[in-house]
Amino acid sequence: VNIAAIRTAEESYLAEFGIYVGAAVNPATVPGSQKLAMVPTPLTDFDQLGWSPEGNVFFQYAVNYASGTPSAYTISAAADIDADTVPQVWGYVKPVTGTLAGLIGLHPECLTTGIVNAQLSTVGPCATSYGQSIF
Repeated sequence: VNIAAIRTAEESYLAEFGIYVGAAVNPATVPGSQKLAMVPTPLTDFDQLGWSPEGNVFFQYAVNYASGTPSAYTISAAADIDADTVPQVWGYVKPVTGTLAGLIGLHPECLTTGIVNAQLSTVGPCATSYGQSIF
């Protein structure tokens, strides 16, 4: 849900200011089984984008945007909710206009070709093993 909200914020920012916004990883570490607070970065990153989550988060979020590829960005989110030290990464890759490739996410598991099965412009896991529960 938060990745979709960040995507909406990016598209709204583009409509108003003509560019996308990059955002460094936040919180600084990938949360484990306990939620962490995102650290506000006034006038930059997610603050500039106008997005913030409600309360603390289980995921670490980031947006990779490069001015050299102004039509593309990649949102990525990493979590380790089961605290096994193996994070799962989810993402959204908006490709460069007219191509089937975007930017690698700041969590490098999110490739330029999109999420699982090379899906672009769709929120989902960045690897086939992500999103699977182990009991």
